[in-house]
Parts: sequence; C-alpha cells; structure tokens
Amino acid sequence: MLRAREACCLPRGKRNPPKAKASSSKVKTTVATGAGTSANLVTILGAYASILKNYDVAKKFIEGVIPPLKKAAANKLEFDQVILRLFQGIGEMWDDAMIQQGRATSMESEMTRAQKTALDLERQLAKVKIREQRTVDELKKTKEDRDATVARLETEVAELKKGKALANKKAIEEFKSLDDF
Repeated sequence: MLRAREACCLPRGKRNPPKAKASSSKVKTTVATGAGTSANLVTILGAYASILKNYDVAKKFIEGVIPPLKKAAANKLEFDQVILRLFQGIGEMWDDAMIQQGRATSMESEMTRAQKTALDLERQLAKVKIREQRTVDELKKTKEDRDATVARLETEVAELKKGKALANKKAIEEFKSLDDF
C-alpha cells in the first residue's frame, strides 16, 4: 500500500487504481453539488481527481496518516520552509539596507562636494570684495590726486595770468615812460 505522501508524488500511471467494489459497497453514492461528507468524491470529481491538491485537505490527511516520527520530519519541512523564507526576507532587507547605505553615501559625498563648492565660492567672493575695495580705494586716491593736480594747475594758471597782466602793465608803463613817445 502506498503512503499518502508517496501517492501524491507518483505520476498518474504508477498509482494504484481505485477499487470499484470497495467504493460502491461502503459509500452511499449521491451526486449533489455542494454535498458534505456523504458525497462520493470519485463520482463527483472523477476517477483521477486528487484531494491532495488542496493544501488544507492534504495537510489534515498527512497529519492523520504520517506516524509521529514522520510528523517531525513534515513539521521540520515546514519549519525549513519558514526558515528559508526568513533568510530570504533577511537577504531582501540586507539588499535594501545596502541600497539605502549606498544612497546615503552618495548623498553624503554630494553634500560634501556642495559644501566644498560653497566654501570655494565664499573664498572667491571674499577675494572679489577685497579686490573691489582695493579698486575703490585706488579710484578714490586717483580722484584725490587728480583733484589736487587740477587745483594746483588752476592756481598756477591764475598766478601766470596775474603775472602776465602785471608784465603787460609794466611793459605799457615802461613804454609810456620812454621819451620817444
């Protein structure tokens, strides 16, 4: 006799065919959709239909058929699957964490680059302000020098005009004082 676990895993050709005599003599045949436990599954589902395709039914069947020593193996199989899923979840979380860490590192390097750029721009701005102040100071000094030069030249021109006027006056007086006139 095949065990339940072996029966669900064998290909259809190797399974033992259901015994027609046993099924017809022991079970009352009623064809009713939605019928409960009194329905003959072979009649309703067909000769090769498997109730083991339903997970809950297969689990209950295995719990009832597998001896206690093999139940531990079945539970271990489920536990192994749970552990496998746990490790898969941990792996996915690890991958997500690595991606987040990579993004954080990238953002940190971008932030550092931006801070360096800001410091460079501040230094350049300070240098430009110093140059601007020097240029303004030089322009002020140049303007003061020009104004002083213009004032000095205006004074010299005024003195020269006075000197010329005085020289003209003296020349006229000398000319008048000559007897030849």
